[in-house]
Amino acid sequence: MLIDELLLRPQRCLALASHWQTRRIRNEAGVTENPMMRPTVDELMRRAFDAPRDPTSPEYKAGVRSILNLRVGGIPVPLPYELGTAQADAYFAGQNEGHRIWRKLEEEGEV
Repeated sequence: MLIDELLLRPQRCLALASHWQTRRIRNEAGVTENPMMRPTVDELMRRAFDAPRDPTSPEYKAGVRSILNLRVGGIPVPLPYELGTAQADAYFAGQNEGHRIWRKLEEEGEV
């Protein structure tokens, strides 16, 4: 298919993108996987915080989400708290967990 044809027919582009996202392949171990689908930020947040764990503050969770938004979607989030406050400290601690979550995903080959 020519690029010009895709530009003139955007609905065809959407159909192709949908096909690519739903296509599944089998890896060497016979496990079905989808290389085009990355976990969403919301899915990663559920994995991290729906499991039993010590409670965390909203600022901490915002820090985790900020890093996952950056890694998954390339969306930088400016610091929403004033430096030197407990809220900023919790936010930075959350960012550290966000980095750990992403590194673990990379090691496991999910991203």
